[in-house]
Amino acid sequence: MEKSHKSILSLMAAIVCQFIILFGVMIFNQHFLMGFPIVARAILMIATQWLFLIVPITFMYKNKEKTSDIGF
Repeated sequence: MEKSHKSILSLMAAIVCQFIILFGVMIFNQHFLMGFPIVARAILMIATQWLFLIVPITFMYKNKEKTSDIGF
C-alpha cells in the first residue's frame, strides 16, 4: 500500500511539474521569443523544448534508473 501511494504521489508531482513547464514555455514563446532575431529565435525554440526533459531526468536520478532501464 505504501509503495503504490508513493508512486501515485510521484506521478501527480510529475504531471503538475510538466504543466508548469508547459505554461512557462508557452508564455516565453508568446511574449518574449518574438523580440529576438530569426536565428536566435530558432535556437531558443529548440532549447526551450529541452525543458520538458527536466522532470523525467530528475525522477530518473531520484529512482536511480539508467537510460537503458527505460528503453534507450
